[in-house]
Amino acid sequence: MKGWRVGLVGSGWAAGAHFGALQQIEHVDVAAVCTVRDPAPDEFVGRDGRQVEVVRDFASLLARPDIDVIDLCSRSGLHAEQAIAAARAGKHLIIEKPVSRDLPGLRAVQAAVAEAGVRTCVCL
Repeated sequence: MKGWRVGLVGSGWAAGAHFGALQQIEHVDVAAVCTVRDPAPDEFVGRDGRQVEVVRDFASLLARPDIDVIDLCSRSGLHAEQAIAAARAGKHLIIEKPVSRDLPGLRAVQAAVAEAGVRTCVCL
């Protein structure tokens, strides 16, 4: 089976919970964490015992061909914009709630996901 490589966006409590859950799933590897802050050295350590790569630029994360899934754990006001960009980049999505702060944003995410043909999962 092909593995899934995840780019985790954010580094707060939700990102930590997602990271821990993703570490438990066979064939899933968190390839990078995109954050503006400097995580503690032991905060994002992969199953292989190495620190997961930290990147600062969301656009460069989306451009990486080795990333299959974007897991959005950023501030909720950024979710819709980031989800649309990730879908347009052909990335599957995991989105921490809320998907959007308003209905137009939600509809825009829905349209981008449908147009791109990617899969999405919303965390409740």
